[in-house]
Amino acid sequence: MKADASELESTTQTLHESPVGDVILLPDSPASIRYSGIYSNLLSMDNRDKAFAILTMYDDNNYKISIRAPQNNPAGACDLALKFPTGGGREKAAGVNQLPTDQLDKFIKEFIKNFSS
Repeated sequence: MKADASELESTTQTLHESPVGDVILLPDSPASIRYSGIYSNLLSMDNRDKAFAILTMYDDNNYKISIRAPQNNPAGACDLALKFPTGGGREKAAGVNQLPTDQLDKFIKEFIKNFSS
């Protein structure tokens, strides 16, 4: 897993970065699917005041998203996920199973709004 982790970290793309949280796209690879939850947990432990959304490609038209609320305010992940048809989870950790790629901007806006309050 270490080789996968270092490869993924060097090829991630930050889609949104702010004091509230980061939205990060992992490269389209099988390792990304396995690593998305682990990576979001690692980021949230190292940045306890920030929320994270880690995206991986589900198929050509959809993202799979792992959401982590800030460690210092572990709420809101489920609220955000439930705004999308395939979303769900817990207050601290949630996800969206299939977010259409054309809804990415909407997701980022909701992410900012959700964790800014």
